Amino acid sequence: MTALEIAANYPNRVENLILMSALTKKWFVKTDNIYKGGEKIFAPKIERYSWFFYRSFFKLFPKFMTTTMFKEVLKFRPITYNKYEIEELKKMTFIMRSYQGFNNDLDQDIDQYILKQIKCPTLILHSNFDNAVDISHAKNTKNKKKFQDW
Repeated sequence: MTALEIAANYPNRVENLILMSALTKKWFVKTDNIYKGGEKIFAPKIERYSWFFYRSFFKLFPKFMTTTMFKEVLKFRPITYNKYEIEELKKMTFIMRSYQGFNNDLDQDIDQYILKQIKCPTLILHSNFDNAVDISHAKNTKNKKKFQDW
């Protein structure tokens, strides 16, 4: 959303915009179970412990945790992966921390008028299989901004 705001408000400073699985409207509403769960698990005073337990489970059950993570972010089934992918995901997981970022993302929203203000060429990359950010975010941007289809 920051990139959208910058592109809209500073058109002379942004030549092109690339949106990859980008949030372009409110992610979740406060009544969604994902919102409620994320708000608790990733609360700033607790997220350090959540990550500790997640990493501990990853050490003990790498294949199970990889399957679990892929199910959270991908709609594509069946999910297959190899030992190299498990190891790469494990490395990524062991350096991750969300601090206040996840809860910040839960509460972010953008004035839809901003999307209409973006004048620069914009490439929207999104997958129908994305389970973390719904495809409606990409469609929302496309509908608000005048795009050339390639």
